[in-house]
Parts: sequence; structure tokens; C-alpha cells
Amino acid sequence: MKAGEALASAAADSARDWGAHAGAEVRLDAGKITYAQAEKIWAASKKPGAADVAAFAAAQPRYARSVGGCTALDKAASAAGSSTPEGAAACVARSKALATVATTGAKVNAQWAAHQAQMKTKATAAGPAYHQKWMDFVADSKPVLTAYGTAAAALAKAPACS
Repeated sequence: MKAGEALASAAADSARDWGAHAGAEVRLDAGKITYAQAEKIWAASKKPGAADVAAFAAAQPRYARSVGGCTALDKAASAAGSSTPEGAAACVARSKALATVATTGAKVNAQWAAHQAQMKTKATAAGPAYHQKWMDFVADSKPVLTAYGTAAAALAKAPACS
């Protein structure tokens, strides 16, 4: 479970910063903030971006190696014709919620990583094509961040597993 919780924490960091970064453009385009305000948000969210991406990438294989323990416990109880004991049921529920956060978080992190790579080319690639790719990132971020938010909310409500 620790590996899943670590991955969920890394996903939360990527989602927070990618959401702020892309969200600044959405708010700017809607006239809710000024360009100067957007620039401050972009700078602040960009600062931890590489670390966000790296932390998620490091946590992902550890989580992948740990997946399945609670699911196996649930299947064994079902096969034996009994219900999963209460503590194990909490573990199964938390495990399922973590799996959804891992999946949606991977999509968030992939977008954030791709934009991190794009930003490294800004000095030489700025212009209409760069801007269009940025706008594509912003549009693509909306459903991914929404799905992640739903998964994170479900994880917050999932029972603790000890």
C-alpha cells in the first residue's frame, strides 16, 4: 500500500502544478485573470514541474511491482465462499481507488512531461506552431484533469488500509 500512496502523492503534485499551469491559460482566455497574473502562475507552476514528473516516474515502477495483493485477497475470499473480512475489504477498496488514481495520474503526468519538454524548446521554437501546440495541451488537459480529480476525490473517501 505504501507504494500506491507514494504514487498517489506524486500524482497529486503533478495534477496540482499541471492544473495550475494549464488552468492559467483557461482563466486568461476567459478574462478572469490578466496576462501578468497568468505569467506568475506559469512561472510558479513550472518551477516544480521537472521534479513532479521525475517523482511520478520514480514511484510508478515501485507501485507496479506492488499491485495485486489486495485483489488476490479478495478473490481468495470469494473463491472460498466467504466475504472479505472487514479490514481486508478496506484494503481492497483503497487498492481499487489507488489503481484509478495511478491510471488517471499517469495521463496527467504524461501531459505535464510533454509540456515540460515543449517548454525547453521555447527559445528556438516560439511562434504560431508552438502556441498552437500549447493550446492543444490546454484543451487536452481538461478531460484528463477532470478524470484525475474524480479519482482523487474517490481516493480521499476510500477507507484507510492498515
